[in-house]
Amino acid sequence: MSSLTRTAMLLGMAFLAPTASQGWAEDIPLPIEKGTYISVTDQLRDLLAGKSPQTIDELKAIEHQQQRVAERIRSCTVSISIGNSQGSGVIVTEDGIVLTAAHVAIEPGLQCEVRLSDGQRVPGRTWGMNRFVDAGMVKLLSDVGPDGKPWPYATVGMSGELSDGTWCLATGHPGGYDESRGPVLRMGRVLYRDHSAIVTDCALISGDSGGPLFDLSGRLVGVHSRIGSEVIDNIHVPIDQYEASWERLQKGDAWGYLPGFRPVLGIRGRKGGGAAVIETVTEGGPGAQAGLKAGDVVLRFGDKPIANFSELQEAILNTMPGQRVGMLIEREVDGAVRKLWLKNVRIGRSQE
Repeated sequence: MSSLTRTAMLLGMAFLAPTASQGWAEDIPLPIEKGTYISVTDQLRDLLAGKSPQTIDELKAIEHQQQRVAERIRSCTVSISIGNSQGSGVIVTEDGIVLTAAHVAIEPGLQCEVRLSDGQRVPGRTWGMNRFVDAGMVKLLSDVGPDGKPWPYATVGMSGELSDGTWCLATGHPGGYDESRGPVLRMGRVLYRDHSAIVTDCALISGDSGGPLFDLSGRLVGVHSRIGSEVIDNIHVPIDQYEASWERLQKGDAWGYLPGFRPVLGIRGRKGGGAAVIETVTEGGPGAQAGLKAGDVVLRFGDKPIANFSELQEAILNTMPGQRVGMLIEREVDGAVRKLWLKNVRIGRSQE
């Protein structure tokens, strides 16, 4: 392996976003246009499209561009907390629309806390989510930032233009927000892309979900979704999926589930009208582990009143695997009907 190849590989390792005082970025001032886009030189155009650097000068040019973009994308990369759950997100409009992963947003209408890169905490609310691709949306409750100015936002690109080998930058808050560190930047390349997913070798860990994926011109091309079977197998939601579902996401619609991630409780019940009576509970399944029994009548699932088993099925499908919810049930005990609150029911998932 040549020294040049080893240097190129090092560019793909995780590192903190550099500051202007670390060189390169201080030499050329950032452009004054809004958003995160930074124009590229002719020297970089082929490299951005997937060409491997062949000289030290080309490596330096990539490093220079990366540092300039890192300064710009830092301010629009946020941390999102909902209860004990934590993920990342990216602001994409001046009035505070945030894109994230559906499994970070959980469900529409939830209050959340959004932390900016400087540590400021601002309230938000979850909007819609397309669970088929893991796309979610959050809205900051204020249309302007704490300083009264528009929110910093990412320039949105087009994921359909990406080709294998395209250089990219992943940022987020792995492990949760850390004031001493801020967002963490990783550089890598696109390994594969189709209409529903982008796969890169930008290493992701817990807490990165919902964070942004940029190309080297600072355009947002994807949002982190999940980790594949290997460290170099990291999956992102293509930004084009958000554009295609924009109106539904803004309305607060939620639909679908990821293949292999269908939420289940392992119960069966009476179809049609009448109460939501559980007829069978799968042995060892999530419902059995939560204490559900045949004959139980479900009255409430989370904050949703349940009138029949069809409504219960719909409520389950609107959760995410691993999510914990409370359930209010009626059960006959020693000849008397009692109401019980199961407060920690963990949703399972089907591999189908």
